[in-house]
Amino acid sequence: MKQKLTDRGIDFTGCVERKELQQLLDNTGLIVPAAPLNKQKVKKQKVEPREQADPGEMLRRLLRQKPNKTVRAASQHAVHDELVATSFKNKPNFSSLSEKQLRRAYELIDEHLMGGNLGRLLRKEGRQLTFRVAPRMTSRAGQLLTEQAHPKKHELAISSTLLCRTFSQDQAAVSRIIVVNGYQCLDRASALLRVLEHEMIHLLFCCEAMPEACRKQGHHGELFRKTVAQLFGHTDFRHDLVTPREQASVVNGVEAGCTVRFTLGRETLDGRVNRVTKRATILVSCNNKHPEAREFSDGKHYRKFFIPVEHCMVLKRPPA
Repeated sequence: MKQKLTDRGIDFTGCVERKELQQLLDNTGLIVPAAPLNKQKVKKQKVEPREQADPGEMLRRLLRQKPNKTVRAASQHAVHDELVATSFKNKPNFSSLSEKQLRRAYELIDEHLMGGNLGRLLRKEGRQLTFRVAPRMTSRAGQLLTEQAHPKKHELAISSTLLCRTFSQDQAAVSRIIVVNGYQCLDRASALLRVLEHEMIHLLFCCEAMPEACRKQGHHGELFRKTVAQLFGHTDFRHDLVTPREQASVVNGVEAGCTVRFTLGRETLDGRVNRVTKRATILVSCNNKHPEAREFSDGKHYRKFFIPVEHCMVLKRPPA
């Protein structure tokens, strides 16, 4: 390589290697602006877009593979931690639930545990999925609904009542372990994710890409149980959250068949508990000429009241 001094310093013409340029600077001890290096023109190669794998085939392949329990557990923990951090402000025992939070939980499960293939499959088959927070669901933790007139429209409903009554202060009186689908849950976020995992398999079984046997079997048939065990490690299909009925019985002693006393306005009434949901349905015997009288299946007439269980005083328990 040739170099010559000029009135502006050193002429770097011919310096094509950065290493040679640095060596020249070190030898001269000069600090000079670097001349532009010769650059070979790189021809840009046209990248052909890769064809995305069929989501139905990817899901069927996932179901055929032997599950890695360690990886699966790590993925479920990652989903839980990300959901709590991004949607529940680091409060795993959240006090309220929104449709946006439900959708986010669904997306995280699909991304981490199903490779995002469930969402792609729904779009490919032209299916619509909406989410609903259902405070009036008092016995079911979750439910997938499909319109009969529009079989590609689905709604995934989650009971906020059961989730928020579980792990509450009153729940301590119930004094039992909370197990959802065979998993012991320590907070509401964990219980929510286990319920969603379960309902997402019901949704998957609605898809045309899945074998016909998925749609012909019973609601929680053998194929369903194998699938939730394969993908999520579920060993049961029951969502054993604390129901209003259980909480009323354990905490307040109110249950169907017992006799209670309550005060409504200026009246103090005694009646029999007919049902317990979010409130106790109480039947108070009355004359058939009373303006509020209704005839029931036993041929007698009653007035019907819906009373919060904490406002009921138990007078007599039903026979064992």
